[in-house]
Amino acid sequence: MTDFSTGTADQMKARFSACLHTSYSKPENNFLNDSRDISNAKKDTEAMTNITREEVETKLQLIEERLDRKVSDIAKSVSDFQAANQRTVEALQNAKWWAIGTAIAVLALFMGTLQWGQSAQKEENARFSAYIREDVKSIGDDVKEISKAVTEMRIRSETKTEASKN
Repeated sequence: MTDFSTGTADQMKARFSACLHTSYSKPENNFLNDSRDISNAKKDTEAMTNITREEVETKLQLIEERLDRKVSDIAKSVSDFQAANQRTVEALQNAKWWAIGTAIAVLALFMGTLQWGQSAQKEENARFSAYIREDVKSIGDDVKEISKAVTEMRIRSETKTEASKN
């Protein structure tokens, strides 16, 4: 194996030329107009003008059948997509009614809890009011007793003062 990583450009060119096939020749510039190119060609197939009408019709029929299969596959895919879309719409309709029902249930639960809280608060307020009424009545009774005692003391003190003046 030859090492191409070292050496001058001329050395590399010489090595490269040694690797090339020796029978290679550069094509002529006007090779498209060269009649030798056409005359040397080997005829492997018959001319295309010899195809019969039946062969063309058969090929066209095969192409048409393939296209029909593809169109039917596309139509089936579209109908499957439409069916899946319809199932999705129905599921969303059911989900919508389920969500509405859940919202109503939650609202009813909230309202029930609120009503229970209000009735419990009313009962507590009534109990508290009863305690206050009892306390006010007790204070009133105490004030009456104190008032009676003060009145009696005043009467005694007045009678003592009158008795001591006399």
